[in-house]
Amino acid sequence: MRRIKLVLNLFVLVLALNMQAQVNPETAPIMTFEETIHDWGAINEGDVVETDFVFTNTGKTDLIITKIKGSCGCTVPSNWKKEPIKPGETSKFHVKFNSRGKPNRQQKIVSITCNTVKGRESVSIKAMVTPDPIQVKLRKERAVKRKMQNEKRKLEAAKLKAEKDANEVKDNVKVSKKIEENKNENIEAYEKQTEKELKRAKQERKRVEKERKVSDKDRKKEERRVEKERKRAEKKLKRAEKERKQAEKDRKKAEREAKKERKRAEKAHKAAEKERKKMEKMAKKQEKLKDNVRDAEAKVAKYENRLLKMQSKFKKRESKGKLSPNDITKRQLEMQKQTDKINKAKAKLEKAQRKL
Repeated sequence: MRRIKLVLNLFVLVLALNMQAQVNPETAPIMTFEETIHDWGAINEGDVVETDFVFTNTGKTDLIITKIKGSCGCTVPSNWKKEPIKPGETSKFHVKFNSRGKPNRQQKIVSITCNTVKGRESVSIKAMVTPDPIQVKLRKERAVKRKMQNEKRKLEAAKLKAEKDANEVKDNVKVSKKIEENKNENIEAYEKQTEKELKRAKQERKRVEKERKVSDKDRKKEERRVEKERKRAEKKLKRAEKERKQAEKDRKKAEREAKKERKRAEKAHKAAEKERKKMEKMAKKQEKLKDNVRDAEAKVAKYENRLLKMQSKFKKRESKGKLSPNDITKRQLEMQKQTDKINKAKAKLEKAQRKL
């Protein structure tokens, strides 16, 4: 399976190199991105965020993408078009980022292997990952555990060394005994040598015992220091949890205040809208009353002009003696009717003016 995978990777690499060699800079495809850096801003550790990088082939030949890869296993690109992308055509690919185990500022590179002039294009993703207090605690505990394991291994190595040294001492003692058993002619030298070896063995035992005590003392000191560090970390974690709860409390309080403020604003908006509609209604009514007044004034003027014409015509014919008594009476009745119309129109005008 590994051989097949290796052969496929080599084939893709050879194909990419051939494509790179055959690219003409004047007619080569060009990847033009809408954005080359996408920033998610602040997110929490453990969040999985996603985005699409949209690009257009602004070159003169088909764009072929052979591979897209993230700089880390937490950054996974997918869903890119495997077929050639025509000049002027727009396409996209999907990128997913998993922030688990990635606290603080993060920036990852996504590399695109294609048949552009460079042969490789790239975009970036960014995020500020807020550390998860639980994961922070676990990481610190793992660090402390690793440190303790290292110390334990050191102590075990020291112990093995001490045991080895003790065995060497025992071997030396055995040699001394053997020499004593196989006495040679120089007994005095042998006894001196044996005494010297025993003295050295005793000194060696004392040295090993001293090293063991020092090692135990250092181990206890390190354990006390680790315990102190653990308590300090727990205290810091409790303080962070307290601050988180206080921040959550402040956030909820701010949300309540914002909700109240929003309701007050909505109420004020409704009142203003109601007042605006009322003013519009009053303005329309006022305009209608003005129209009524103008209509009434026009009617009065019209009736008065008609009466003046009738009076002028009557006086002219009366002065010439062309009117009989019946005509005079008839004309006077017509003028009286017109006067009544004028009075009615004036009454309507006064009424409209009072309303206005």
